[in-house]
Order: sequence, then C-alpha cells, then structure tokens
Amino acid sequence: MAIPKKTIFKYDISQKYTIPTGVAGRYIGGKPTWTVTHSSGNPNASVDSEINYMTNNYKRAFTHAWVGHNKIVEIANTDYPCWGAGPTANARAVQIEVTEDKNLTNKQKLQAIDRQAFYIAVQHAYYEIPLSRMYSHADISAMYPNDTNHTDPIAYFKKAGTTWTEYKNQVHAYYGLLVSGGDTRRVVSIADKKGDKAVIKSAEKEVQKNHSKNPDKDGKTKLFKVGDKVKLTDKASHWYKWYDKLVRQGGTRQMNGKIADHLKNAEFKVTYLNGNGTLELAEVVDGKQRLQRYVAYEWDIKHYDPLYKVQTGAYSKKENAERNADELKKDGYDTYIVKD
Repeated sequence: MAIPKKTIFKYDISQKYTIPTGVAGRYIGGKPTWTVTHSSGNPNASVDSEINYMTNNYKRAFTHAWVGHNKIVEIANTDYPCWGAGPTANARAVQIEVTEDKNLTNKQKLQAIDRQAFYIAVQHAYYEIPLSRMYSHADISAMYPNDTNHTDPIAYFKKAGTTWTEYKNQVHAYYGLLVSGGDTRRVVSIADKKGDKAVIKSAEKEVQKNHSKNPDKDGKTKLFKVGDKVKLTDKASHWYKWYDKLVRQGGTRQMNGKIADHLKNAEFKVTYLNGNGTLELAEVVDGKQRLQRYVAYEWDIKHYDPLYKVQTGAYSKKENAERNADELKKDGYDTYIVKD
C-alpha cells in the first residue's frame, strides 16, 4: 500500500461487496495495472438502483464501484477483476461507474464526478499504478475495438459541465496528496470551480505550523521560497523521488524510499512549492543542480547556512601544518588540516 497512514481522505469509500469475490478470475500479473472510468448511460436510474441491478445481473457485466453525488460504494473486491470493458481491460483494470441520474442537479452531477476522480486516484496510489494508465471506456474502445465499442464517459462529462482533461487533472491532484501523506480535502471539487486546472486550497496556516516545529538557529521561523538552499534534518525518514528525464517525456516515475544517510548532509535547492505540506528539491553537487528531483516534508528540512572557510597557511611539510594547527587550537580556534 502506497498511501501513508497520516493521509486524510476527503471522501469515504463504502465497501459493500455484493458481487462474489473472484468470479471474474485473476488479473494478469496478480494485481491491477490500469484503471477505467465509466458512466452509466442510463439517466432513468439512481445510483442505488444501478447497484441493485448490477448485483442481480453480475454474470452479464459488473464494475468494482459506483459513485453518486454523496457516496462512493465499492461492490466488488478490487483485488480481483470485473467484467466492464472487454477482456483486455478486464484482466488489468480497476473500474468504476458514475450514475447519470437525470434527477440530480448539475452541481450534484459534478460532485459525483469529483468523487469518481478521488476513487480512481486512490486506486492508482494504493496499487502503485502509473497515472499514464488511467483510461476512459472510450480510450479502451479506441485501443481495442474488437473488445468493446462504448465511448463513455466523455459525452456525459461534457453534458454535466466538465471535461476528461479536467477529470484527469483532479485525479493527479488527489493522487499527489494521497501519496505524500497530505490532506485531500484541500483539492477543490470540480463542482466548486471553473476551468481545467486542479486547484488546491492554500495551506499557509499549516505551512507556518510545520515551520514552527523546526525553527532556524536563531529560533525564528523562516519560510521557504524557490531558490533557497536547504538540508534535510536528522528526523527526515522518507521521500518521493522523480526523474526529470521521464517528466520531459510526459510521465513521471515515483519512488518512495528511506533517505540515505549521506543525503542528510547534502545540499539541496528548493525548486517548487507545491502547497500541500511538502517541497520539491533538487540535489546540488559541486555547485551544480542534478537532474534528480525530490519531494520532502517541510518539517524535515532546514535552511542551509553555508560555511565560509578561512585558510591560515599552506605547507609542503605535514609537521609544519600540524605545528600551525596546534597554535591555532591553543588560541581557541576550531582547526583541521586538508591535504590537496
């Protein structure tokens, strides 16, 4: 499981398994590696009616979960496949439907879609599925026309007042907070905003609180900004690592792991403030920024105060250097010898 315990869930996911576990066999590779998003195509049924119908007719088709404007209900164990988008996708994907109930207001329809985005983000985080493998049913039909020909949920999303792009952006926003141990309630619902860009509410109060846990040497809290030089503290325990090369190619590969001891003494530069309690850092080696980028919690980081070194002598013989060092120590100076 790739979701830290301290992560705060915005929505509850009710698990009421009404479909026999394992009835659709096993995933290729033993666990899901895709997700598929559906819409019901039936404006005359509520989410509860859809769940009841699918439960009674699961031998024909079923998905793992349903979502309405005020609930997410998982009706089948996601550790096992479902029958929702043809044999290729079924053997690989967790799948969820959103109701198209005509009795919902436009805002309620968008609330349901936002819950659907959250559920998909949870599956990607929990099963460590790359976000590049998030598909609509329409995507599956385009890739595997011999398996299925449905085009949902694209038209329904448009009718409800959103787009597939906005939906994917919401998934990305929720996912980022899920895997970093953040508060997913900060992501503004699709129903409460305009435009395709996912919006995360300001976390200024929490940022201030986190900084107060780890004040600088003078006891004062100093907020981070892009370009700051920083070091990890001894309390730092884990982080998330991105590879720029993959980012430039349009995707990311994320690794969650313990921090090596030597990196706790390394210099980093703040490259991005993501507003969810973490900072994106770039490792600096010999004054040059490496391609690797990392994300670490703000309370695991301190501003880096560089040392300015003063050389008092250079000697060709070691004993002369040692003699000078001894004299400096007698005068109360911290002294060490470096061999060039």
